[in-house]
Amino acid sequence: MKKYDISHVDARLLKIFLSIYDNGSVSATALQFGVTQSTISHALDRLRDALNDTLFVKQGRGIGPTRTAEDLVPRIRKIVAQIEGLVEHFDYDPMADKQPFTITTNVAELTPELVNVRSNLMAINPEQTLRFIELGSVGTLLPMLDEDRADVALSIRPKTIPAALERHPFLSDPMVAFFDPDIRGPITSVEEYCNARHAALDFGSDKKSIVSSALDKLSLTRKIQIGAANVYSLGQMIKGTDMIATMSARLFHSALSHLEHCPAPITLPPVKFDMFWHRRYSNSPRNIWLRELVANSITPPKKGRSKCHALF
Repeated sequence: MKKYDISHVDARLLKIFLSIYDNGSVSATALQFGVTQSTISHALDRLRDALNDTLFVKQGRGIGPTRTAEDLVPRIRKIVAQIEGLVEHFDYDPMADKQPFTITTNVAELTPELVNVRSNLMAINPEQTLRFIELGSVGTLLPMLDEDRADVALSIRPKTIPAALERHPFLSDPMVAFFDPDIRGPITSVEEYCNARHAALDFGSDKKSIVSSALDKLSLTRKIQIGAANVYSLGQMIKGTDMIATMSARLFHSALSHLEHCPAPITLPPVKFDMFWHRRYSNSPRNIWLRELVANSITPPKKGRSKCHALF
């Protein structure tokens, strides 16, 4: 078996590898690095020789990673992060930063804040690339940040926080019951709430939601008629039916803007969103700069259409 020869592998070569993996394209990587495609192809050939693996193969109109490449990605991300940490200066210059910022979150809940992040960043560096990627369940927080798939994450606060992550409170929002006003009226009692047909998010996890936990404490139950993988789908499933969905009130300004809402007739804790990052970047000037930008992008709450004023 041929032994690996990494004597000619440098940080730039590793960064090119990660860019090809993230973009699934040699041409996109060449554009990102400001060089020709042949330069990137030559760099990839060097890495293939060093690691004795093709690393990427043709896949549709682009290229996809081999199993070896998949296994190497998280380790190479950590190596690159450590190397960059050696040369980072405390006077971070966002205008000189050519690497994209990546934020992972469940986009629908925090759309106003993400728009503000975009606007604030573009005002400082119009050429900077900003990526928003879907987080899904809170269980993906650690792998997303540990494998450097994102710089920071914005997520509902989990019950337990992995030791490798740091967090900072971002915002808090009440939970309300959404419904289609063309089909039904607002919820007026606990009994009506429990007897109603419910729609809820379903990430394929067996963990109980905030609503289910609150109902358990009251020895109450509800019937979940529809489970949806994301908030946008959930909103469409409710439309035209008498179903209700108990969700963060701020969704009225994004994915659930076509519905109306009222307070839930049971006491529910607010939804708390935190900003997360990996501990190895706690003192990174670049990561600190991004965290401050995100923290300064919180949108003041707005009033939505509520149909349950009589309950208060």
